[in-house]
Amino acid sequence: EDTPESLISSNSNKEFPEYLAVERGGNITLLPVAEILFLSAADEYVAVTNRDGEYLRRGSLKSLEGMLDPKSFYRVHRSTIVNLSHVRELEPRGKGDYVIILKDGQRLRASRRYRSGLHERVTGMA
Repeated sequence: EDTPESLISSNSNKEFPEYLAVERGGNITLLPVAEILFLSAADEYVAVTNRDGEYLRRGSLKSLEGMLDPKSFYRVHRSTIVNLSHVRELEPRGKGDYVIILKDGQRLRASRRYRSGLHERVTGMA
């Protein structure tokens, strides 16, 4: 369960955290939120991916979604949240689905359920 002390922010006046405590190899890392590429559900954990790889954080994708700035992070699938600042392009896949191509070339699936909001958010970011 996420508690206030599990979030670390260098500026207590901010509504959203600047860092997220995540685990990898038994070590806890304070990962800058701006460096997160995407988050994905992984059983009772959330896999948090940045350019250095994948980290884990206990909890649900829904609980993390509520902690992250909705101007920067958007749910694109029931199991995936993407950092919009790392999106390079949207590739239509038919039936309303998209493939999201990140600036580093990684590809994520976006379902039609989240399509309209995603299109608005990406095209509104210019």
